[in-house]
Amino acid sequence: RIELLRGVSYRWRKDEFPNRGFDDKAQLGFIAQELEQVLPELVSMGADGFKSVAYTGVIPVVVEAVRMVLADNIMQVVSEQMDWLE
Repeated sequence: RIELLRGVSYRWRKDEFPNRGFDDKAQLGFIAQELEQVLPELVSMGADGFKSVAYTGVIPVVVEAVRMVLADNIMQVVSEQMDWLE
């Protein structure tokens, strides 16, 4: 699933939503509507109709993806060493 995630850099549209208290700084994250297609359990809609992302929920997904990559790399190294020994 992680290959379907798209991290983005964005700025809040604070001029369109002055009462939301957005700042001018660039943000890093996900577009809630895109993330909802991949990990719907991490996206919720507030009473105001705005979607929000539970970013801490992305951590276990990333950890498992890293573990898979590491396991694949270890298997490749072991296979190469076995080939070398033959």
